[in-house]
Amino acid sequence: MNIHVGDNWRLEANKARAAAFILVFAAVGSVLLFATHAATPGTGSVQAESGSRSSGASVVADAAASDGQAVKFAASSSGGGGSGGSSGGSTDSGPSGSASPSGSTYGNHALAQWATAIDNRSSKPATWVIWGDSVSEGQGSSTVAGRWANQTLNGLRNKYSVSGVTGGFGYIPAFYGTYGPDSQWSTDPTLSGNASWNIAKDDGNDGQQFGNGAGLGMLTVTLKSGGSDTFRVTGTSIDILYNYGSGTFGYKVDSGGTTNVSASGGSGATGSKHVAFSSGGSHTVTISGVSGSVVLEGIMTYNGDENKGIHLYDGAQSGTTSGDFAAQAANMAAITASVKADLVTIEIGGNDYNRSSGPPSQTTANIKAMVNDIRSAGKAVGHVPSIVIVIVYPISGGNDSFGYSDSAYNAAIKSVATDDPTLGFLDFTSFGATAGQPNPLLSSYDDSHPSNAGQTKLATMVESYLEVK
Repeated sequence: MNIHVGDNWRLEANKARAAAFILVFAAVGSVLLFATHAATPGTGSVQAESGSRSSGASVVADAAASDGQAVKFAASSSGGGGSGGSSGGSTDSGPSGSASPSGSTYGNHALAQWATAIDNRSSKPATWVIWGDSVSEGQGSSTVAGRWANQTLNGLRNKYSVSGVTGGFGYIPAFYGTYGPDSQWSTDPTLSGNASWNIAKDDGNDGQQFGNGAGLGMLTVTLKSGGSDTFRVTGTSIDILYNYGSGTFGYKVDSGGTTNVSASGGSGATGSKHVAFSSGGSHTVTISGVSGSVVLEGIMTYNGDENKGIHLYDGAQSGTTSGDFAAQAANMAAITASVKADLVTIEIGGNDYNRSSGPPSQTTANIKAMVNDIRSAGKAVGHVPSIVIVIVYPISGGNDSFGYSDSAYNAAIKSVATDDPTLGFLDFTSFGATAGQPNPLLSSYDDSHPSNAGQTKLATMVESYLEVK
């Protein structure tokens, strides 16, 4: 999908072997920070590789990988920084009060579950799930590996290493919602044949369509007979996540045979099929429809960290509003609970201003509803995560169609944490840039999303907040 900045934005999405649709809408203020959706099903695929990391580095490049965009994992080293993970299931209250970056807080020991998980990472995973829009999905980064979330993951793994564990890339959705020219990654999963995105008009007032599937980030695809989604990964195994239903899908690793899996008969938030590779290294995984309709959510990748280390599920989608997430929050919260999340960061609401989806009071209500759903789902499985509310850097421009400024929405988002000291609060306002004003920290294509340099700056900020030991 191509996005053009000017007096109007033009949204184009060409679905594989389907007619194109065009939606035109007026921009609010100067630019749309959190981005229209979504990438055309890619002609490339995700490639994730193992690798070493020099001291202080966030991402290890691999020029030999396809398109020079392989995802590289920070290699663990025994005796690395940070305290050793306990195998005895210890508990930790975590920090309290003010935090770095400036304006952030840990509330009243809001990150206790995350701190406990970090302590116990040698015996069970410390799992971080992201809910958010384009800033969290990584729009503006030229590679999927360069996203601030991936850089933060590598930094945390370097500080809190587990002996002998490299760690996989993490969760890969059935398709990404990012777009070109800066973030139409050639490493996107490959959708082909009788397969389609699950999209619908969202709650914004501009007629756009976004992923609304029952999966993390709402980024799901429907596979029918003859349709497939292909991923290239490096590691030791994967989990295939899918919706329970009446269809059957098959998976094939490299040139091996196809193994069929029935999507019927299950219960719970999501179906999961674990697939262990015969050997570590690079693999191509093709997931195809066999009969009926199967909703594929994505895959979770592992590289020796199936039962330990630090895991990342990035469930963000570019262009979404708090209303979009609130509408699917109960389902996404159940999936979040099913993967035993220890930390959930919620960065959402900027598009509420950009796209006039509702007044600030509605943004507050939507995020509070998400928090309640996450906690309720966690209690149901006996594993309630730490939750952190995030606000991003300012957006230049005037008032939206409701008569409110960007700062009013940021205040509304912050009030969720202010009203509940058991929530953490992560403040990006000291990032050093304002969306809509040229800055090296912002993409030169839209002056809104973090550039490669901006992704690294955000990773530094987030890592400092999440280093609770």
